[in-house]
Amino acid sequence: MRKKIVLVASAVCIALLLGIIIKMNGDSKTVLADEGYSFVKYEVNSETVVSNEFAENQIKSAEMHTLFLKSLPYRGSYKASEAIGKYTVDLIGAEQFPDYYAGCYINEDGKLIVQIKKSYYEKNYQGCAWYKELAEMMKSNDFACHPVKYNYTELINGMSDITEGSLSKKLKKEGIEMGSETEYDIVGIGLNDYLNCIEIEIRREEMTGKIKEIVNNEMYKIVVVGDVVVMDN
Repeated sequence: MRKKIVLVASAVCIALLLGIIIKMNGDSKTVLADEGYSFVKYEVNSETVVSNEFAENQIKSAEMHTLFLKSLPYRGSYKASEAIGKYTVDLIGAEQFPDYYAGCYINEDGKLIVQIKKSYYEKNYQGCAWYKELAEMMKSNDFACHPVKYNYTELINGMSDITEGSLSKKLKKEGIEMGSETEYDIVGIGLNDYLNCIEIEIRREEMTGKIKEIVNNEMYKIVVVGDVVVMDN
């Protein structure tokens, strides 16, 4: 079973801030969605050496993402629905992102991939007003877009629901606790921009069915991670 050190997964686009990564398997159906861009994501690995080209692309991607975050709270035409809780990403609330935005990650070339709510996505999306707006916020069009089901407002509201809202209360009522110690059933909860979901990390596989009965929204994905190791400072 896999060891886990950190309780809650870090928020969106953490890969943008790290320079050492390894390749993950991607969805072959999406790789050719944009000519010249791969939709294969990389993960952090301390033993991997990256190329100078990748490092340069990664730096540019980080700069673009930073410019996007600095443009928030969003004040354009594509306003999102209201927040239902207090959960934030980079101190930004659910209602402060554009309605079309659904997260981001960097691909195997260090390029930025922006997830877009599928109701906004078009094959030739470069002509869409939302794309031009997004490119203006990032001061670049050197990124690709990919359609997904949930926008960031929905995902952040989902995090609020399971950490402090009605879902949290239902889990506690059934005796399902959250914590970093091994006696707790849920050891971590976090956004996964790449998979467009909220991951619920649990210690014991036999708890999967019980949790699914309560958390029956497909936005949530249960991942069995095994025992948690808490490291002393």
